[in-house]
Amino acid sequence: MNLYALFVRRALEEVPTGGLVGYVIPASFLGGPEFASFRKRVLQLAEVLVIDLIEKRSDVFLDAIQDTCFVVFRRRPKIVAVPDALQATSGVFHRDGKFLSKGIAQIEADGAPWRLPGIQLAGSSTLKDWGYRATVGYLVANRQPERLHKRAAKGRYPLIWSKAISTDGTLDFEHGAAFKGWGWADAPADAAYVVRKPCVAVQRTSSRGQKRRLNAAPVLKAFIRSMAELSLRIT
Repeated sequence: MNLYALFVRRALEEVPTGGLVGYVIPASFLGGPEFASFRKRVLQLAEVLVIDLIEKRSDVFLDAIQDTCFVVFRRRPKIVAVPDALQATSGVFHRDGKFLSKGIAQIEADGAPWRLPGIQLAGSSTLKDWGYRATVGYLVANRQPERLHKRAAKGRYPLIWSKAISTDGTLDFEHGAAFKGWGWADAPADAAYVVRKPCVAVQRTSSRGQKRRLNAAPVLKAFIRSMAELSLRIT
């Protein structure tokens, strides 16, 4: 649970009808699927008037690691069970304090992502259209250290760390394992979260210093086969 979502919800419940609520919060809620219920509830309680992004967070907030935005809500006279889509003004605050208006943000209903100016989704493709489905790593390494191992063995599966995904689009398993110190993890033989088919590993970074926010590398059938054979050979 992200604490800022609780603060927004509480403020909208406490402010009187027509009252304004303004926050500086991470921008992740605008499109993240895990925030669908939050976006829907906010729209039931309030109108969205403003969504302004901050150009470079590290020059505005000390040690900030997330993109941030300004949002302004106006409490509705009553809760709307099925709200309509709205529009909000949107712009960018530059690190020198100047503000540049970018146009209109589309506030979609029913929990759909809120679209900022310049982002066009009409006619675009989704992962599902291309035959993919998204999944995230099940193992939380710092909470389950007893499951991590340096070597292959029966009942262990290779861990694909983000460091193994190179900027040139190749997978370097040994580099990722060496960086973290652990390359293998225990898992039940029938664990549904173990990926056993060729896939694409994606690295997302919040670092402004990295050229790309997303890097990806294919995990080929040959790699999966060789890792399976290695774990069976070593006991």
